[in-house]
Amino acid sequence: MLKNPIYALLFFVFLISCSQDVDTDNQQNAFKKVSDYDYKVSHDWNEVFLQIEKNSAGYRPGPAPRAVAYLGLAVYEAVVPGMSDFNSFEGYWNGFSIPDAEVSREYCWPLVVNASYGYLLPKFFGRATQEQLALIQSTERRFESQFKNTVSEDVFLRSINRGREVAEAVWQWSTTDKLGQLCRKPIPYSEDPKSHLYAQAIEVYSQNTPTLSYEAEWVGEFWSDDLLNLTFSPGVRFLAIGDQALVNEESNLETAVWMTALVGLASSDAGIACWHSKYYYNVERPETYIKRVIDPTWEPNLDNPLTGDKGISPSFPAYPSGHSTMGAAGGEALSHIFGYSYGMTDKCHQFQTLFEGTPRTFSSINEMADENAWSRVPLGVHYRMDCEEGVRFGREIARAVIRLPWKK
Repeated sequence: MLKNPIYALLFFVFLISCSQDVDTDNQQNAFKKVSDYDYKVSHDWNEVFLQIEKNSAGYRPGPAPRAVAYLGLAVYEAVVPGMSDFNSFEGYWNGFSIPDAEVSREYCWPLVVNASYGYLLPKFFGRATQEQLALIQSTERRFESQFKNTVSEDVFLRSINRGREVAEAVWQWSTTDKLGQLCRKPIPYSEDPKSHLYAQAIEVYSQNTPTLSYEAEWVGEFWSDDLLNLTFSPGVRFLAIGDQALVNEESNLETAVWMTALVGLASSDAGIACWHSKYYYNVERPETYIKRVIDPTWEPNLDNPLTGDKGISPSFPAYPSGHSTMGAAGGEALSHIFGYSYGMTDKCHQFQTLFEGTPRTFSSINEMADENAWSRVPLGVHYRMDCEEGVRFGREIARAVIRLPWKK
């Protein structure tokens, strides 16, 4: 027992100090991680993106996956301090600089995610309508209201500031894009009936001559995503599929953030490399070859139910297929996260009435990507070589993205 009052006072102060240190440590350890929250804020913002992109001219096929790449990367970098198994890419790429987080202080990670999307979507949709801007603003306000009363005012403001400042840094860095790699060379041009190219043209021709089967039409329309104001674009189809997987698995926010970043980067890199290859090789579409060499009356099967236009071919070179390349990249990224034997039913277009959008069920995500690629042949807009090389090329690109040092 301490009899000297001065020693007793000092001992009491020492006990309080130790108690405060322990309380501070426990408070810091009790801060929620990204994985402690559900997927919904990321999922809902992805759905807002898909809804706006569907009606935005100029975003298909390449700009949309590029936007997802930078949106996904910004959100990932903003919340990675709360993802203990993951690395930041700060300094990994030339000029890539991210503001430091206050690691000893609390963040509400859904608010960080929300602020990043709210800041960047108007940037990427620079010609958004008032209705689209209102959707962005209402989504941001909705999540702010949802989480405002769950944290202190300091945490609320700190979280919003974190999301916005990282989003701004990534936006600035996005102006430094470079060209992508080239795919393999296409089959040599020939009009010889014994040539490989002629055989592939006949394969396309035979899909609807004399008629297109119901199954082929269903597959072609199900994966088309070609047409403005009808569906989102093909480059972000596997983001929509990833959103469905998040719901099916009741995933946490960490998985949702990683999924968006991985699918975005893989699909964007695939799109850039694909279009670089398209204009490098400059292979004509089956329609012009078939009409010139085989049958001048032949028409592709891509129609626009909104305008009534029929027999459409996309107005850029064929090889490799953009659907196939970006779809395979997105599918490979999703397979890495959810598993290579992960089966699911794709309900992307289940409520469509203008084309056959009945859901289709698959035993794996890569099976979905393979069917997405093949669908372009019965639709009459690609040769087999466009699709097969697209799948190979897209998966190769996605695997390079997967090999980045995401994990510690």
